[in-house]
Amino acid sequence: MTYKEPTVHETAFNCPSCGALCVQYWHETQLTRLAKDTTPLIITAEHVRDDSYTRGQSPEMRERMISFGLDRAKGFPTVEEEDAYTEFHLGNVYVSRCYNCDAAAIWVYDRMIYPTIGSAPEPNGDMPSDVRADYIEAGSILNLSPRGAAALLRLALQKLCKALGKSGKDLNADIGALVRDGLDQRIQRALDAVRVIGNNAVHPGELNLKDDRPTAETLFKLLNIIVDKMISEPRQMDAIYDALPKGALEAIEKRDAKVK
Repeated sequence: MTYKEPTVHETAFNCPSCGALCVQYWHETQLTRLAKDTTPLIITAEHVRDDSYTRGQSPEMRERMISFGLDRAKGFPTVEEEDAYTEFHLGNVYVSRCYNCDAAAIWVYDRMIYPTIGSAPEPNGDMPSDVRADYIEAGSILNLSPRGAAALLRLALQKLCKALGKSGKDLNADIGALVRDGLDQRIQRALDAVRVIGNNAVHPGELNLKDDRPTAETLFKLLNIIVDKMISEPRQMDAIYDALPKGALEAIEKRDAKVK
């Protein structure tokens, strides 16, 4: 699956909300001063469902207002399409808006601050649940603490090795065993290069002062690759084999018996 990391330097990337790889529209931000002694209007779902919220509107506009209002009621950033007088330009704050789902992401300078889990690839669907939990948590803090994300991903890798039948205690030995089971040796070298296994490794779950964002991003990719090669591909092959006609399966078994 192709993944293009969200960045202020592109106009198309994987949406941090829906995950689709598509066009993103960029917006500058403006400030509109509220009236004196006025505080922000925090809309609730009950407010949106009140008839007075859409009174006098056409059915189409009513439906649009309710949908938009419910998004605001969830606390999500939203973008209103309306012409309004703006008093101040807010520098270094930008909003990207997804063509596919219309969701907004907020950026300060070149860093996305909302949503917090937008900069990591989606976890492989076959990833074990406990590994997936650490993976998602690592994604949620990647923007704030790349070192913390990398520490969680090391822990996730340890759990993945255990789920694959290894000890879960010695990553270096476990990865070596997975290579003997068919894992590409280049993955072992990549993990060594980012100080996860080998002589420069730290213990899973511990912070490494040398870790940086590229290290964490590489670990996200490697975890997905390992799950794909050791879990997803075998399952797909088993599904193909099991779907063969009974006669074909019997013929294969007879052929294999002769070979033995």
